[in-house]
Amino acid sequence: MDVLTKAREMCKEIQKSEAFIEMMEASKRGDANETLQEKISNFNLKKIALDREVSREEKNSDKIAQYDREMREVYQSIMQEPDMIAYSEAKKKVDDMMTQVQLLINFTLRGDDP
Repeated sequence: MDVLTKAREMCKEIQKSEAFIEMMEASKRGDANETLQEKISNFNLKKIALDREVSREEKNSDKIAQYDREMREVYQSIMQEPDMIAYSEAKKKVDDMMTQVQLLINFTLRGDDP
């Protein structure tokens, strides 16, 4: 078998892992959560407003501060949603697993025994 075949096998195993399945289920719950989705949309609108104000030639520092404050408040509200908490925790498990995979690859590329 070649390296790419083995890599595909590894990817399939990642998708079968408890951490990955948990993350995908949490993602689906978050996508179906109307309250969470409204908050995310509101956050994105605040971010657009902030970006526009920052990019103006004549910047209004009061508006920039207001948009920034509002955006941070909405972000905090999003991060307190149970479905977002569950997703963040599940994603961290996947990220940790992927860090371990990347370390093994890095060791291999240095000639070390993975």
